Amino acid sequence: PHLTIIGHITNESEGMYIVDKNDSAIAIKAQGWKHFS
Repeated sequence: PHLTIIGHITNESEGMYIVDKNDSAIAIKAQGWKHFS
């Protein structure tokens, strides 16, 4: 099949990160938005 793995699941305590081409981990943090501004 034509499948591409794009990530993996870890324990919640390990946090959420984007890993770039240089193997640098950047933390993902929900920031929301102001919908009435």
